[in-house]
Amino acid sequence: MINEFITNIIMPFFEYLQDYQLVLLLFFILLNVTFAIFFLPCSVFAVLAGSIWGDVGTLVSVTASLAANASTFTISRTKIRSWIRGYLARRFPDSHRYFTLMETHDWKIIAAIQLNPILPAASFGYFVGLSEIKLKRYIFFSFLFTLPLNILLNLVGSSLVNLWKNSGGLYLILICFIILVALNFFGPTLSDKILKKDSD
Repeated sequence: MINEFITNIIMPFFEYLQDYQLVLLLFFILLNVTFAIFFLPCSVFAVLAGSIWGDVGTLVSVTASLAANASTFTISRTKIRSWIRGYLARRFPDSHRYFTLMETHDWKIIAAIQLNPILPAASFGYFVGLSEIKLKRYIFFSFLFTLPLNILLNLVGSSLVNLWKNSGGLYLILICFIILVALNFFGPTLSDKILKKDSD
């Protein structure tokens, strides 16, 4: 049944979108935003962008990632913001420390989140939106620190396509995988040490 669904519905739809690049691009961005809204990791889309658009995939995935970041931030800045902050203050009296930490170490925290391929980084916009950080500043640092990961994941995606043509793609995938694992394990730890050092 699943095979029939993929063969008869998903593949024809994908082939249809290949002929309409603008629709495919908008659909791709919409999926990123939807995943971010529901706290789902969007890293897989960067790999997908690399396999669909090749070298241009980095630009596409970064654009989609920033749109997702901006969406969750904007939702958090609506009228529910004051209600959520009030609820947190009542439920967790020390929650004001979170906002102080966010505003003091904003770029370092954003870096730690954006460099981790497992965390739903775009969903982090909800929490940033609760602080006093401006949207322009959040988007700027999100762009700065999401770019390296997007480049790596796009290389993985494009290499998956090239893998069918030559063995060089396999080595590129392995290199990217090692870098991603290193970022996943050492990125948050290094950010933790930086934050502790600055707070002393």
